[in-house]
Amino acid sequence: MEWLVMMGGGLNAVSSNLGWFEGDDYIISDECQENLEEMITSLKNENRVTLPVRKSYAASRLVEMDLFPILIAAKDQPEVYHRVVQLLVEITMPLEIAMPRHSSTNMEAVRTREVLKKMLTQSRKHFSNRRVIESVVSQIQCALAQCKMAETCKKTPLSLIQDSLKLVRNILHIGHDDCSSEIINTIMSSGFGDVIINICEADIEPSLVSSILAVLCLIFRNYNAKDIEWEASKLIAAETKRCTSPEVLVKEKLSEEPEVAGNSNTAGDSPGSPAENTSDSECSQKFSKDKLKEKIVQFALKFVQGSLNNILKNIAKSDLNKFFMDFHFLWHLTFFLSLAKLSVVKYHHISAFLSPVVVCTISYLMLDTWEQYSKAQRNKKDTEANASFKRLHLLATCEHYYFSCLHHFKYNTDSAKEAQKLQDIICSIVQAKSIRLMYVLLLRKFQRNVETMAYLEELVNGNHKLLALADSVSEETSFNMAEHIGHFATPKICLTYNKILRQFATNTLKQNEKVILMFHQISIGISKPEVLHQVPILDTISNIWEANTDRISSESSELFDYLVYTLCIKCQKRRPNKALLANVSTNWRKDKVKKKRIRRLKQKFTMANLDKVAMTGLYTLPSSSESETSGDEHVASLEENVASLQRIGFTKELNLLQELLFEICYLKLDCPLDHMAEPHVWPYSYIGKSVPLVAYTESQEMLQEEELFKAVMMQLGIQKDSSHLFPTIPSFWTAEMCFETASKLGPLNPAKFKFELNESGKPIYKSQPTFMPESSVNQAQDSGKNSEESVRDTVYRLPGSSWLMMVQAGNNG
Repeated sequence: MEWLVMMGGGLNAVSSNLGWFEGDDYIISDECQENLEEMITSLKNENRVTLPVRKSYAASRLVEMDLFPILIAAKDQPEVYHRVVQLLVEITMPLEIAMPRHSSTNMEAVRTREVLKKMLTQSRKHFSNRRVIESVVSQIQCALAQCKMAETCKKTPLSLIQDSLKLVRNILHIGHDDCSSEIINTIMSSGFGDVIINICEADIEPSLVSSILAVLCLIFRNYNAKDIEWEASKLIAAETKRCTSPEVLVKEKLSEEPEVAGNSNTAGDSPGSPAENTSDSECSQKFSKDKLKEKIVQFALKFVQGSLNNILKNIAKSDLNKFFMDFHFLWHLTFFLSLAKLSVVKYHHISAFLSPVVVCTISYLMLDTWEQYSKAQRNKKDTEANASFKRLHLLATCEHYYFSCLHHFKYNTDSAKEAQKLQDIICSIVQAKSIRLMYVLLLRKFQRNVETMAYLEELVNGNHKLLALADSVSEETSFNMAEHIGHFATPKICLTYNKILRQFATNTLKQNEKVILMFHQISIGISKPEVLHQVPILDTISNIWEANTDRISSESSELFDYLVYTLCIKCQKRRPNKALLANVSTNWRKDKVKKKRIRRLKQKFTMANLDKVAMTGLYTLPSSSESETSGDEHVASLEENVASLQRIGFTKELNLLQELLFEICYLKLDCPLDHMAEPHVWPYSYIGKSVPLVAYTESQEMLQEEELFKAVMMQLGIQKDSSHLFPTIPSFWTAEMCFETASKLGPLNPAKFKFELNESGKPIYKSQPTFMPESSVNQAQDSGKNSEESVRDTVYRLPGSSWLMMVQAGNNG
């Protein structure tokens, strides 16, 4: 093994055992595969600081003299091809991973980085050879054919496909210039896009998904979703207007001809001789960027029309949560689903994404990620907080696109069966409290000086689409729109919405109207205009009046008139708070521009003092903490504490806690599968974790801060879990314990039950499950437990998986 760490001739002596040239053809030696395996082992075991093996490979020009020629020559030797690909994957590993930067920056480390960087650049240059790319595509196609022929995909061809994708990923990761674009152009011209689609259309292993998405992420990195959508719209329009004249047919025939010789490999194009390759300075411009964009758009449309759905179906067989936590997967969902509204994309193309299982998973992960993000912030772990926020942003975007697709296809489907399926999905989602209230929580907790405007826009857009869906099925559900809007009628949420409206001049009309519609619902729909009587919101209204912009509709201007009018009327009936008035008045008077805006408001409404108007209109929540304790040391009972909470106005919040306990009870029972489980309850219950009592609304948070409620929680045995920000229902509680606890919080409402009661008034717990997934059966059989424990565990894990399989079966039907 000494030759592996030698420089120059020693390595060349062994690398010559890999093969040799005879004219333009590379002949692979009999010892090639064995030598490649030894080289792979040495590369993986080298010193990670000095990197002697990589430097020796770079000095010997092993990549261009042997490895890429072997890649081309190994047409009928898949084992040799696989070994050389594995070696190239290690060699082309990104420099950030192979040699991460450390605090010490000595000259030797700098020289090593330069040597490795040059080797990566050379690897990319030689990979751009058409024969190399065609060899990779051909080997993937052969391996995929073997997988399709076998009942189950064998490990070897599957590994070959995955390593080939990793090599393409590493090559595309090197640099970001015109040379990268040329490689992408050659890749797409060689049928690589069709190979990706064929892999996705096959019954692929979920392990391939991450590799595929990583490659696609690099292919599409020069384009954003809006550009692709715009280009796709133009392409579809052009196709629609095409005529069938002889001239067009001739052009079609010409377009099917092979590309110019300058972009293909000739006999003398062998990568073995550096003199016959592209110059080291720049990659030549032998392709049209417009043509490349057209290829990218055509591939994107193909991918949306079939591959995306198949990927979702395949990953649903494994751990859905794992993929939705992957940045590449989330990015691709947001990228490709933005194309769903194009006329060529139909509901059946993305029906797997529009499954209730998906929105349930997204909502659960949004809550879990937000908790992780909040805890990282509290503990001042900036790196962890940034990663969590990035994932939270992507999840919010995914959920927004989910609701947008549902809304689009609800009004754009010709199939009565599809329309009914969409209607059922929408009704189920709208009635899930945790999905609706998730937006209340995230908007209420939005940090205006920390979190981004792009993230806020996704929250507002997603909430807008969800409310539009709720409105469309209002007659089929028991959803109360006015009650739900009341959760947004808080000063903080209104100020958060106002943050978007402040940018009205750069927003689109549609963006502004989404904010103003929420203001309309609050001020007129539920008659709470006083919540909007806040100085920053009035300041925005003043700016809009001064700008006289077309980004605000005439109806919205009338709403602003109404808001200020109600503020003026209210001011005449109430005395201002002098302490607050003095503070705000001083701040307003310091700014001459704001004083000018105040004068305009005075002129419009003939008001004598807008400072007083602003302050008397400021909305504040009434304090709910009324002490129920007397001077003695009497310890109140559970019933007394619950009665005290009801007396000070928390009856509604206690009822919601009861409903949560009913939901957990339903999931722990083998109940009829005719209800959609609450997304934030089902995953925790299914995996055997404690269910958090999430304070979605401001009133729920006030309840959890109330000392009386803390006493009730202690008396019920509910405590705060270290892994959550909220108190949690213990995972070991049975259905009977949950039901009994709910009965202690007030009168029970049978209309809220999703289960049946027996003669003694207890929830029914069947001894045998009526629907048992195969995985649960195997798990019970493999364990060493007795039959009674196996049945009990199976029933405990059953509801989530049964519901999941029911939804999947419904989608397939």
